[in-house]
Amino acid sequence: DKPVKTKVKSLKGARAALNPVFRTELWLALNEPNFQSKVYFEVWDWDNVGTNDLIALFTIDWKEMEKQLKRGGDGTHKAGVGPFWVNLYGGPPTNFVDKSGVLYSDARKAYARRPEAAPHYNGRLLLSFDLRDDLPPDPSSKDGLPYDDFELFVREKKGRRKVRKLTRRVPARRYHLRVVAVAGQGLPWFAIRNRMQLAVTMGSHKAFTAIKPVERQVKDLAAVVAGKGGSKSGLCTWAQVLELADLEMPADDAQKPDLLVHILRDGLPGGERLPICFCRLRAADLLRRGFRDGPHWHVLHEDKVINDIPDPDQFPGAVLLQVGFGTTAAAEAALCPGPKQSPAWDDPLARLAVLRPFQVRVHLFVGRDIPAADADGGVDPYLKVTFGQQTQQ
Repeated sequence: DKPVKTKVKSLKGARAALNPVFRTELWLALNEPNFQSKVYFEVWDWDNVGTNDLIALFTIDWKEMEKQLKRGGDGTHKAGVGPFWVNLYGGPPTNFVDKSGVLYSDARKAYARRPEAAPHYNGRLLLSFDLRDDLPPDPSSKDGLPYDDFELFVREKKGRRKVRKLTRRVPARRYHLRVVAVAGQGLPWFAIRNRMQLAVTMGSHKAFTAIKPVERQVKDLAAVVAGKGGSKSGLCTWAQVLELADLEMPADDAQKPDLLVHILRDGLPGGERLPICFCRLRAADLLRRGFRDGPHWHVLHEDKVINDIPDPDQFPGAVLLQVGFGTTAAAEAALCPGPKQSPAWDDPLARLAVLRPFQVRVHLFVGRDIPAADADGGVDPYLKVTFGQQTQQ
């Protein structure tokens, strides 16, 4: 079916002020039985000169939504669902471009179409759903009667109409986030200005560590020089506690934004810091663990839009973090010194400073049914093993 659209809302200023107010109903015809499983939403940036640019895309499971739209007593109307928040994810802000200078690259479009793998929070939308058997009122009718024909409504009003301000609010609670940013290992190595900063983002809330130099760790120098393995990755130690307190968020776990952790490369011209790699932690998982969890290594992924890591085959590294997330009351009980304090937060930096040597040994035997990669039907395989900041092949 042809999509219905809101009107364009033009805004300027700082990002915190870019809060469009639509207050619009969008109507779509639905024939039953219906075999569609998804409702598709797209957020676009309108351009009066060039082409419009896709900011974010998300889907809602229609079958699940239909279960929540329970019929009323007369069987002719279904109660609405919402309002509820939908978080948007995509590529980095548009002041970041890739090395080729392309603003809307294929990588940015791919992140917009796969929000579950995207590295950046791009705002949120407040929605509600309603399934109706009657059409909206016709403004030309003196008695306020509904339209007789849906096609007429779409033709005259483009399938939309203005609505009043919402009278219902999304239930919210106060939350607390604490992150112990210990270190990053196996981070990309740059020949000059090799300093890194760690940033945590949860919705519109952000916190940053200090900027620290990356220590070069060269394992098996002869292999590095010969190009046959070794490691030129680095270790960056922050040893810093980051806190975001008194965060007002939806009480429903599905509406909470994910925790995004970015590694920012410092020292670029103009004081710019590039978010070269990231990891993403689901808010529902963090809330389930609360403040009882210890430190974990989290594998980083390269931001394909920034595309700043020198070697495309290089492992982006990992970060050692201890994350606690919960309600303000739970945080006060677990973090404040006393008999109820969680053992996991009893001087975590001192416990994490204890290091022990380990060795990983990988035995490689044979391969089977490897597909041909050459035009002549042949293949010349070799196997590469990466663990942490070390690679052998």
